Amino acid sequence: MKIICFITVLLLTVLLSAGCAAKPSGPSAEQTSQPEETTSLLYSDLSGFAIGSPFAYAGAYVEDGSGDALENVAAIRVENVSEEAIRSVQFTMDTGAGELRFVCTTLLPGRRALLLEQDRRPYTGAAVNGMTVSDKIVFAEPLSLYPDTFQLSVSDQVMTLKNISSAPVAGDIFVYFKRCDAQGYVGGITYRVRFSDLPAGAQASMRAQNLDEKDCDILFIGCENPPEVQS
Repeated sequence: MKIICFITVLLLTVLLSAGCAAKPSGPSAEQTSQPEETTSLLYSDLSGFAIGSPFAYAGAYVEDGSGDALENVAAIRVENVSEEAIRSVQFTMDTGAGELRFVCTTLLPGRRALLLEQDRRPYTGAAVNGMTVSDKIVFAEPLSLYPDTFQLSVSDQVMTLKNISSAPVAGDIFVYFKRCDAQGYVGGITYRVRFSDLPAGAQASMRAQNLDEKDCDILFIGCENPPEVQS
């Protein structure tokens, strides 16, 4: 009987020791992993924007055009829930670990954008105490691709613009675009490709580092001397 009791105690000791050894000695997985993006909203309509909860972003930093590979950058998603085409706007989030600043350019009605913190500040998980929307500028005129004047195509990183009208277009011609994915625009940054002086029937091609036919959204064309819009 004593032998059976001794064996039982010994087995329990081994099992308990194994259980303790299975536990990590450092921080738990929940503490070390980066929080994933959620669909929760902080604001459903703040000055015309729906704003999601902040999260940690890992990937190419697009806001300055560098494409640097970074981890744990504070990020938010915003949606333009108004009927105004936004030229630029700034969002400042007050958290327990300081301010986070996000800037977005060219956000059309009903479109969403992933915004990365302007100073590359990390996501700390600190509570959000409030948010302000400032420096909001809307487009004064309707945006256009001037389909009666220009024919536009993109192949790989090359953009080709052709003047299909019977009149020359003098001066600078800028084609504005944003990178995008299945969820909306990637980054608050808006890129542009510059052309100049296109005679009637002429075309020009330009290469752009941030241009990719698979994930670019052509937004509008801005001209120094805008062509007449056909009614």
